[in-house]
Amino acid sequence: MDTEQTGAYLFGCGDPDAEQYLRQAIALDPQGSLIAQTALALTLLEKGKKSEALDVAERIVPSNVGVGPYYDMTMAMVYAANGMIPQSKEAWNNLMEKYATDDALDPEELLFNVMNNRTVAKRAIALLRKSRVISTVEPKTPPMVE
Repeated sequence: MDTEQTGAYLFGCGDPDAEQYLRQAIALDPQGSLIAQTALALTLLEKGKKSEALDVAERIVPSNVGVGPYYDMTMAMVYAANGMIPQSKEAWNNLMEKYATDDALDPEELLFNVMNNRTVAKRAIALLRKSRVISTVEPKTPPMVE
């Protein structure tokens, strides 16, 4: 397993060593470590290092390869954490435009459908609701048809 994969795996598990491996991966390949950059930005957010997370996130060069929804979700979270609500909403809307399959799809369902890390998806929902980037009202479940 390479440094980027190790860091991303440790990040997904909430391991405190994730930051070290993610930084190593970025140092080894500053332009090609999209997964490591998004994971590092989210790790820094978890540690309360909002401005450093913003700095890392804004250096990410988005790509159509590899991270898909993680990039837009990361940008929405980092901007929200730094009080940049219009930018956060723009990133969230980008995510919705690219990945929502149904106009009625609620944010939590969307993130659970497009991301393989439910823990990160839950963190994203909590932060984006708290910042009022997305609705704080839970969607109503339609009645079951028999």
